[in-house]
Amino acid sequence: MHGCYHTFAQLVEKYWNPENEFLVQVGDLISKGPYSAKCVKYARRLQKKYPYQVFVLKGNHEDYYLKYHDLPKRSASVDKTKKDFIKAELNLKKLNTWLQNMPYKWETPYMLLTHAGISMSVKNPYSYTNPRGVLHNRSSLRNMGKVQIFGHMIQGNGKIDYSELANAWCIDTGAWLGQSLSAMRLTYEGKILETIQVKTLPEDLK
Repeated sequence: MHGCYHTFAQLVEKYWNPENEFLVQVGDLISKGPYSAKCVKYARRLQKKYPYQVFVLKGNHEDYYLKYHDLPKRSASVDKTKKDFIKAELNLKKLNTWLQNMPYKWETPYMLLTHAGISMSVKNPYSYTNPRGVLHNRSSLRNMGKVQIFGHMIQGNGKIDYSELANAWCIDTGAWLGQSLSAMRLTYEGKILETIQVKTLPEDLK
């Protein structure tokens, strides 16, 4: 996602059916791309309209922003994102609370969605400081006995990647790099119905 507001909105409005589907975004809503504030506002509008159907998970860039937002010049990326939030007249205190309260996972008996997946070697995957936790992991994933869907690791070929060993799908296809924004439609039992890719719109490549 990473601030690619126009692409995000097009994917949601074209493919999501709020009458009978959940919408789960796997983190890194902000930073890198040009429209972090618009992505936040759009996600919050969706949550307000569909409070029991829309879930936005925490990614490492939300965590990074919370860590450095009050330390000017510590991170150029965070400074740029905060400037965008201020320009959009977002209430920073309320925004920080929203970011802080983002869940680390969305789970059913049949599927598990996180930002970076459950590492094969991790003891506490939901520790935000753990380099192999669900915010930061880049190592091989554990088979959890259910389908996993995660982002975080950009697929250089721009295609969704599946690990049969872990029964896990990586859906980060580099939207902010001009590749595409990807999503998956699943049944309640975790069966894949459709994979969706929207090429990054030119408006998001400023």
